[in-house]
Amino acid sequence: MRQVIVTLIICALAATTILSGLTMAKTASSASGSVEDWTKEVLDLEKAGVCTKDSWTHIWNDPDGAHKDFPAKHLSRAEVKKDGVEVTIPWRFAEGRSYPKAGAPNHYMQYVYLKDESNNILAIQKFEHSDTAFPWVFPSSNFQGAKTLTPYSIDCIHGVWKGDSITLNSDL
Repeated sequence: MRQVIVTLIICALAATTILSGLTMAKTASSASGSVEDWTKEVLDLEKAGVCTKDSWTHIWNDPDGAHKDFPAKHLSRAEVKKDGVEVTIPWRFAEGRSYPKAGAPNHYMQYVYLKDESNNILAIQKFEHSDTAFPWVFPSSNFQGAKTLTPYSIDCIHGVWKGDSITLNSDL
């Protein structure tokens, strides 16, 4: 009987992980909460506005000053890999950098997520500042039937950022 209960618990945990889209490769998160809670939170944050590479000066009013590279530090990028769809923020690894952490205690990337062409969130992950967040890989099973994916990231200070969409092929 005990072995049956243990087996059922293991199966339930595995099913929860697969269904929630939180199967990970190369990275881990210590953030608490459920996918449903995270989704509600990001949709509420989007109501305050979404920054893009062409529209972000409303949150930083000196676009030619010290932070003229502001979009590069916040825009996420999605790329299809053999084990899923990888989301990263390119500046963290540009020019010889290797900065995989979500950030500092008072300023970090709180979420990454992917939306399809119908604006549905198909994959989401929340981070704590000390988590190894980048690159993050969402499993391919999350995206069956999707034609495009758009990556988003949320900086706990500078809000929601929308990256460029990618087109998926049928191999995913």
